[in-house]
Amino acid sequence: MKRIIIAIVSVITLVIGIASFASSQDITVKVDGKTIAFPDARPFIDSKSNRTMIPVRFVAENLGCKVDWNSELKVVYINKNGILIELKIGVLEAIADGKVIALDAKAVIKEDRTFVPLRFVSEALGANVEWNGSTRTVYITTGKTSPTLAPKVTPAPTSIVNEEYKKIADMIRTVIELEMAKEWDKVYNYLSPESLKKKGITSKDGFEKKYVKLSGSYNNLMKLKNLKECYTKCLIEKINDTKVRVIYGVYGYPKPDGYAMYYDSRNLVKIDSKWYIDIEPIIVKNTEPFLYEEGY
Repeated sequence: MKRIIIAIVSVITLVIGIASFASSQDITVKVDGKTIAFPDARPFIDSKSNRTMIPVRFVAENLGCKVDWNSELKVVYINKNGILIELKIGVLEAIADGKVIALDAKAVIKEDRTFVPLRFVSEALGANVEWNGSTRTVYITTGKTSPTLAPKVTPAPTSIVNEEYKKIADMIRTVIELEMAKEWDKVYNYLSPESLKKKGITSKDGFEKKYVKLSGSYNNLMKLKNLKECYTKCLIEKINDTKVRVIYGVYGYPKPDGYAMYYDSRNLVKIDSKWYIDIEPIIVKNTEPFLYEEGY
């Protein structure tokens, strides 16, 4: 009887081993028609989500991305032409191009290698992904479009203007802090009367329900990142003597230096020597990356 039990266990172990081997070893990945070799860590199919997981090294080497890893936060950063993707190990949410997105499969660490969901990462970077179940082949088409160079946004050279820009950046941070503290009466005083009027806001009473807040994504990002606080840096573009554009980035930690968790932008107008914030958001394009070193 003991021999029979041992034999049964051996067969089960062999079957499981074969199934596991088949689920991970026979997946073929082709990028723009080229078959990708996986000398060590190989892609596998996540059993819970039925999604193909790929070693993050593949993303860097074959999709032309810069990949960074924060071991303390267990966060993977993938950057390509200004598109930033952030995936935290074991979390079913990611940040792609400044937006929080729900995932079907979590990024995982397996055999000391980091694996990310192939379809999500590829499509977030603008590639097309197709799966052939009969041949167990993933086809990725990148399009190979030439990157658009980011316009250089630099402050005027005089120290007087730079000092004024620092005050503008401080004002943006102040308004965000007031919003987080829900001190709406004080927030109202920083907003452009003309832009409030266009939005149909004529008084402080309940205006925050119609107002698109500067701090709109802070709470979600802090929750996702398990952060106690965030900080903001501002890049300022002079339009004319009474109007500037501010691109502000939300940082929860200093590394990697060039990456913010989220970007937003507003115009500011100067009325009677005082700066006011236009309440209408401006879309931050992928070609307008917020650079850590250039901000205030």
